[in-house]
Amino acid sequence: MAHFYFSSSQTYTQNILLTCLNFSHLNTSPYLYTFLFHNLIHRKPDLFTDMIRRFGFGLKIVDEAHKHPATITKMNALTNIPRSIYMSAEFRRANRQMDKFLFSTFFNTNVLKPEDKFIDDFKYTVGVVVEYNSFPSDVEHDGCFGRRGFAEFPYMRYQYEKGTILNVLDELMLTITKIPGKIIIFTNLIEHVDLLFSHFVPLYGQSRKIARLYGDVDDAERSIVTNDADLIISTYKSLDTGTDIRNIKHIVSTVPVDIITDNQAAGRSRPLDDGSNAFYYILSDVGFKYVKKK
Repeated sequence: MAHFYFSSSQTYTQNILLTCLNFSHLNTSPYLYTFLFHNLIHRKPDLFTDMIRRFGFGLKIVDEAHKHPATITKMNALTNIPRSIYMSAEFRRANRQMDKFLFSTFFNTNVLKPEDKFIDDFKYTVGVVVEYNSFPSDVEHDGCFGRRGFAEFPYMRYQYEKGTILNVLDELMLTITKIPGKIIIFTNLIEHVDLLFSHFVPLYGQSRKIARLYGDVDDAERSIVTNDADLIISTYKSLDTGTDIRNIKHIVSTVPVDIITDNQAAGRSRPLDDGSNAFYYILSDVGFKYVKKK
């Protein structure tokens, strides 16, 4: 039986697919398998369907399935592969419309969950809530809410304009830098990634390799993030699923994000080489009732 594995990473290029199609290299496994990335089915659907027809794949495995419902729908419409495995750490979405869409997409799909012992083995991240009060005025408080309720971007701009959050981060860093390990600080706006980078380089640039990560960061700095940096300042989206950096000890979340984003951010830690716990710090400005309740 032949298998194929769909990955969201473009590391596995079409060369792998073409090698498989040309029969020039057949692996020694009793199974024939290949790796594809999601864009292939959209860019070259004829090549994709021809491969499925010629090899008679019996199983497809889709990684990060919750991110690619359109690809899955198109793939299922074009093929009749007997068995499918959809991999996802978290199908729930903060966006209710997307949450309902994913629920309907995978409504008839059996869900396999790991055993409790396996889950317990992965409970190595300790959550810590760091409370502070910026004492917002009524005008400042109301400016962080719009017609749809609490607004993250105005709230975070208020935090940095007021300056309290920088004092809180300075105090927190004095504590956590005493415990060896890499640090990630998450924020939601690129301007604040740059601000925090400029703030911490004079304080810790001599003792730590500091790097930023967001969409416009060049390849050289991205390489530092994944290989050398021990203080990383990033937007939440830039260090999403699929990023593996060893020995992350401290993760700081500066924004009152939804539970899904919290889970993904905390998940950037991995089991540490020394077997100790990692820490996920959630900054909470109790001067905002919404944030305190959240």
